[in-house]
Amino acid sequence: MHSNSSNLTPTPDVSGRSASARLILLVLFTGTLLLSACASGEIDPNATTDGTIEDRDASDLDAGNNGGSDTGKDVGDLDANTVEDAQDTGSPDDGVSADTTPDAGPDTTSPDTTSPDATGEDTTGQDTTTEPDTQQPDTTGEECPGGCGLEMVCVAGECVSICDANAVECGATSMNGVNAQCGVCTGAGEVCDAGQCVVNLCEEKSAECGSVTWNGVTDDCGLCPSTSDTCVQNRCANSGYHQAAAAAFHNCALLSSGRVECWGVGTTGELGNGTNSTSRTPVQVSMLSSATHIDAGAHHTCALQQDGRAWCWGYNTVGQLGDRTYTSRNMPVQATAYTDIIDIAAGRSHSCLVRSNGQVGCWGLGAQGQLGNGSTANSRQPVGATGIITAEQVVAGDYFTCARLANHTVSCWGAPLGNTVGSSTPQTVRNGERSTLIDVIDLAAGKEHACAILNSGQIWCWGRGNSGQLGHGGPDGSTIAKRVPAIWKARQIAAGDAHTCAVSTDDDLYCWGNNGRGQLGNGGGGNQLSPRKVTGFSNALHVSAGSEHTCATKLDGSLWCWGNNDDGQLGDGYTTQRNMPVEVQ
Repeated sequence: MHSNSSNLTPTPDVSGRSASARLILLVLFTGTLLLSACASGEIDPNATTDGTIEDRDASDLDAGNNGGSDTGKDVGDLDANTVEDAQDTGSPDDGVSADTTPDAGPDTTSPDTTSPDATGEDTTGQDTTTEPDTQQPDTTGEECPGGCGLEMVCVAGECVSICDANAVECGATSMNGVNAQCGVCTGAGEVCDAGQCVVNLCEEKSAECGSVTWNGVTDDCGLCPSTSDTCVQNRCANSGYHQAAAAAFHNCALLSSGRVECWGVGTTGELGNGTNSTSRTPVQVSMLSSATHIDAGAHHTCALQQDGRAWCWGYNTVGQLGDRTYTSRNMPVQATAYTDIIDIAAGRSHSCLVRSNGQVGCWGLGAQGQLGNGSTANSRQPVGATGIITAEQVVAGDYFTCARLANHTVSCWGAPLGNTVGSSTPQTVRNGERSTLIDVIDLAAGKEHACAILNSGQIWCWGRGNSGQLGHGGPDGSTIAKRVPAIWKARQIAAGDAHTCAVSTDDDLYCWGNNGRGQLGNGGGGNQLSPRKVTGFSNALHVSAGSEHTCATKLDGSLWCWGNNDDGQLGDGYTTQRNMPVEVQ
């Protein structure tokens, strides 16, 4: 505490004193030595550094007296609480410091925080060693009671995993010379990349070649090992048949060369070979040599060429060929003038396309609103589906249409599916939880039902289900998408009149629904309410479902069909119904 008397001398007591107190004692001790020296004659008390003589009372050396000198600051003013006052040299008139109540002794009200002097020497005897930064990892465990365990470090007083401290999910890492193994990635298709588990799209999709894109990320899956193979749907396939398009009474197939062949009923030009004849074996479609995708309606077929143009042939009474006429054609005619088409679909009596800008255009029969422009009128040329500007895929059923959008949701329009209310403008498809169906990667449209494959490989179906075509285990329909119970993952799907088929990521083939004409390919029997593997069929590449028959290609380039064969639509040269796959001749 401060004293009002500047002449009081503090009692020397080293223990427990502040730095200021010890400094005062040092000054007193030095003063005593000086007085003793003067008394003995060793030092002239009247001498000054400039050689002048000045009368000075030895008592002025008392630590509590400034002696009237401007430079004789009270050392007690260096207390940490009055450091700023110590910079004031006082008034020359009264000879005292600005602080009229100088500290006569150590300040016992607060700890001394006086720093070492400018020379770096510790004038107070205090330890000025810099404290270590406790935020830095300490592998010795000194900051953590009891130390830290294996592959652990001490951070801010807590033991943490080196993997966590380095934000590493997998592989090896280290810190301060301590190594740690952070494990392996266990998620589907995940690989360890720079310490992080990332999805390898090629592995997740079992892709052998080409590229896979998901949510803006594209993985390059490489080329086929054999130069004679072609990459089809991320599979290395031999030359031959790569895609089938099953209709009601005829079939078509796309070959690796870009050619297209058709067979079955051809009375309205369905076979596209320049005649109206029926054939039990494949005939080549005229004029097409670089097709990349095909789809077949009830009595017409459309193909997409490599140059982005679409061509159609067959029945045309409602303008479904898109050539602005109602004339049926037994050879391909260009459908629309667009040159930026990326997908095409053929329904019972209408057709649709997707352009590179995401727009969908439909033409032909519009009585059920299947053209999607808010009207029920027919059109001989494409009309835009209202609000669809980010489409990537389109499929056409008998009297409805669905599109998969860039955000992996689905919109449908046209005739009602199951007990749903039809709409002439696109409506978002919802799932069993009454929320939007998401993560869709492939679509299929049947007569009155539709199905989708999700990125996870799950299958969801909705619409009419009287024959079990929805795969839910019962004959009930559904106005919303419901999951098909299955332990396998699907990569491609097709829907017929009342049956559905899908190719798994293991290249097996499964079918379910109506089996009245053997279209499930399982050797006969009744309808199947849940997926069942097609007998003896492996290495599947692509499947297509017609009205009452099914066709599928294999990785070896062969093509197989089964089911109704009344019009030679199985392509085996006969008209005998087959309840197991037979190879197209």
